[in-house]
Amino acid sequence: MDLEHINIKMDQLAAVAYNLPHELPTSPEQEVLLAEKIDAFYNGAKITMHLKKSILHACHLSLMETYVTRKYNLSEYDMGHVNWKGN
Repeated sequence: MDLEHINIKMDQLAAVAYNLPHELPTSPEQEVLLAEKIDAFYNGAKITMHLKKSILHACHLSLMETYVTRKYNLSEYDMGHVNWKGN
């Protein structure tokens, strides 16, 4: 198996593990692991994948919501049912 296939397989396994229930959820009070260098939290959850994308999403969410609400004249109900992350 070449490195590309190993990388793809590891990404798939990481995605599966990411969605498993965690008995000990990560909290901001825990120490940062040496391999991590930094840790970032959003809405009480640790960002473990797509750091740049997740931070940009968090920073621009309210601006995006305001823009979409005004442009398409959406109700509060409609806005509550938008999949903002697109996944």
